[in-house]
Amino acid sequence: LEKEGIVFCGPLGRLNVLDSRNFGANSLRCNNVISKATCRGLNGRRRRSWGNQRCIYLIPMIVLVSLVGICESFRQDPIASPNRSTRSTLLSQKNLLEDVHEEGKTSRLQRLLPSAWRNKNMSSWEIVESLASRLLSVESAAAVKTVRTILTQFGDHGVVDVFKEYPPRDVVSSILALSRLQRASQYYAEEHQLIAKEFKDPELLEKLARYAVFAKAAYGWKMDLAMRGRLHLGGDSKALLKETGIEEEDIIVARWTAKTHRPAYFLVRDKKHQRLVLSIRGTWSARDVLTDLCCTGEDFETPSGTKHAHHGMLEAARGIAADVEEEVQTFLNTNKDYQLVIVGHSLGGGVAAVLGTLWEGVFPGVHVYAYGCPCVGLMDVEPTSSNSIVSVVGEGDPFSCLSLGHIAELSSAIAHLCKNESLRTAALIHSDSPVEQMDEQDLKWCHESMQEIRNQMTGNTMYPPGRILYISRHNLNEDVDDVIALREMPPSYFHDLRLHSRMLDISRQVPTMYENYLQRLWEETCANAEIE
Repeated sequence: LEKEGIVFCGPLGRLNVLDSRNFGANSLRCNNVISKATCRGLNGRRRRSWGNQRCIYLIPMIVLVSLVGICESFRQDPIASPNRSTRSTLLSQKNLLEDVHEEGKTSRLQRLLPSAWRNKNMSSWEIVESLASRLLSVESAAAVKTVRTILTQFGDHGVVDVFKEYPPRDVVSSILALSRLQRASQYYAEEHQLIAKEFKDPELLEKLARYAVFAKAAYGWKMDLAMRGRLHLGGDSKALLKETGIEEEDIIVARWTAKTHRPAYFLVRDKKHQRLVLSIRGTWSARDVLTDLCCTGEDFETPSGTKHAHHGMLEAARGIAADVEEEVQTFLNTNKDYQLVIVGHSLGGGVAAVLGTLWEGVFPGVHVYAYGCPCVGLMDVEPTSSNSIVSVVGEGDPFSCLSLGHIAELSSAIAHLCKNESLRTAALIHSDSPVEQMDEQDLKWCHESMQEIRNQMTGNTMYPPGRILYISRHNLNEDVDDVIALREMPPSYFHDLRLHSRMLDISRQVPTMYENYLQRLWEETCANAEIE
């Protein structure tokens, strides 16, 4: 990229496009990308010039697409990767072990390694798997092997290595053109009400606000300390009691330590509303990350037919079912007035959705509330099509449209624009202004062009499960609080991995955000009902 005139200075701190031939008449510059400029650029009243916005949009796009090239370099041997620090670290460790061996000394780590490693007969991936099998649990070692298979067979999932196939200049301009087409198409669809449905269900809103507290409580006292600066003395269980208002005798099972394919969770009794609540924690540890990264799809059977889900979430759901199904069955048999509710945030929401699908014939009437839920399964297949699952997705949540299928289709769309220079140029011309200032004809052209590109995508894209409620925030006046809206969206709204400046911003996915926004919406609903 430096050879093509694009220079990055610092970790996402500054981006200079020095060569202006393909990016307009003027050179573009954007400073302080992460701080005020980015935060105000999309929704705030104070807007940057469109030139600076274009510059900022390039950063996460290039980073994301570059991951394809990085994974390609790992296909043969991680030590051969372009990451100098990683390579030097691995080589220095290897040389250290060889030196120790030559001196006749034996370290604990050396004894764990097979002789083939010391004789330089194993690839680095084989070394990683060998160490994992000796140092990690069986589940974690199996997950490492699964992740290795995914990375080394990235192309088999339809991912195109665009930086290998096309000149960097064409890739960057295609990324810019695709991001503009996505924004214009989305704006056109929203303006013509082609997507969203108005949400009017106060009873469901009250439940969502109530159980968002239980979903966040699964993170224990550390989440409140990290997000609010609150320290709960007494550990995770005390924090649970304080957050939810239940009593200590209402806790049936609480496992606060996660394993690979078995997130932390708790099972409690909500006496006030006569519900048995199973809350599953989201990603909070390295073992949870391994569960996330086992991201291929897998079919599974239930009494009602064949379903499809994210492999890691399916394994996690099976693990939790094996742990607590007997306790749940015993409690519900004894307390006939209670109903089962499964809740979770992030990874926990995905596992809750899959677990609810597994249990639909075991515990009739089970309801699932998932917050910030990632992509779980294919379109028109449960749990994606389940009516007993409600997913709440926040605006800009990076994991609501991120799966192997999304990455494959994104790379295919960029490749299509790289090959079709006339379409790429036309897209840049038609969208060379903010979407609010584009005329109707240009917006319609962008929308139709984006639809044509989508029709050529054939990846196995996954979607958030069940009925999807979308939280959006609008700043209409700097002197008042943002306006929060809740709308119902079809799964197809999450078909595109959208390219924008905050596409990897995980702050838009934290559980406290869902708790606060839903509570605020519920309070506004109650206030409006009193006025009427």
